[in-house]
Amino acid sequence: MSLLVLRAVSDLPVVHLYLKLDGIFFRDSPQQLIQTFGTFTALRRLELELIDIEFIAANLSASICTCLQGSPQLEELVVHTHNSSYMELYPVLFIAPASSLFSGNAPYRPARLRNLSIEGPTYTVDKALSSHLDLKALQRFALPAHAMDGTPMVEEEFWFMFAKTAHTPGGLELKHLTPSQLSPGLVKFLLSFGTLEELHFSSGFCPHPLSPAGQTDLGAMASELGGAITEHHLMDVFFNAVLPAHKDNLRSLALCGDGARDEMWTLSKEYLASISGCQGLTSLHIPLSYPVAVKDLVSASQCSSPCVSLAYLAQ
Repeated sequence: MSLLVLRAVSDLPVVHLYLKLDGIFFRDSPQQLIQTFGTFTALRRLELELIDIEFIAANLSASICTCLQGSPQLEELVVHTHNSSYMELYPVLFIAPASSLFSGNAPYRPARLRNLSIEGPTYTVDKALSSHLDLKALQRFALPAHAMDGTPMVEEEFWFMFAKTAHTPGGLELKHLTPSQLSPGLVKFLLSFGTLEELHFSSGFCPHPLSPAGQTDLGAMASELGGAITEHHLMDVFFNAVLPAHKDNLRSLALCGDGARDEMWTLSKEYLASISGCQGLTSLHIPLSYPVAVKDLVSASQCSSPCVSLAYLAQ
C-alpha cells in the first residue's frame, strides 16, 4: 500500500512532502519503494517524522540520498524523531550519529541543502556529518536539544569543522542557528563569523559542567580570547565576545527554552549591557530570576525590540 500511495503522489508536482513513518517501515521497505523517493523531482522540502527508531536503518539513509539526488531543487530537510507511548513505557535507548542519515550514498554531497533541522533524542550531530553537508550553503540549522540527563547531542569536533569552514574564502551563509546549550566548540564557531540574524538556544543556555575534553578546549581558546577561561567564564565569553561579533545583524535572540525553570544562571548588569548593544533585535527571550534590581533592566529596554519575552523563575 505504501508503494502504491507514494507512486501515485509522485506524479504530482509536489514541492513539500511530509511523511510520518515508524521504524518498521524502513526495516521492511522494498528496493522499489526506496527508488520511488527519487521520482519527486519538484521537491523543495522533505519532512520526516520518525517514530520508534531502534536501529541504524540503511533504507532510511538510502531513501534520503535518493530523494536528494532526484530532487535538484530540494533545499530543506527536517528529521524529527520521537517514541510512541508504548516505547515510552518500555524505552530502548538508541542513539545514532546523524551522519548515518546520509551514508546511503557517501560520495554525494547535498550542495543545494539550505535548511537542515535534526530534532528529537535519536540522532547526535557528529563530526562526520560535516563531510556529508555543504556547510557553506546552509542558511538555517537547527540541532537536537540535550538529552534529559544532560548528555550533549553535538560533538565538539563538529563545531570545530564548521569554524574551519567559516574561515575559507566566501565564508558562511548561515543566518539562523538553533543550538542546544553553550559549549567551548560552539563559542569557537560563533566567533568565526558575524552574520547571524537569529540565535535560539533550544534546551537552555547555561552550559553543563565541562568534561576533561571540554576543559582542554577552553585552555586552547584562552590565548585567542586574551585570558584564562574556566567553565564559569564561558558565558562571559559569550556576552563579551560572541554577541558583539553578531550585534550588527542579530534580529532574534532566545537564551532559554520553554523549560525556563531549569536555567541555573541570572542576568547581570554587564550581560544586559551586551544585549542592549544588539540594537537591531526585534525579538528577545530571556530568563529573569528573582531578586533582580529594576535599575539593572533599564539598559535592556534600550533595544528596539517590540517583542520581549521574560521567563520568570521563582527562587
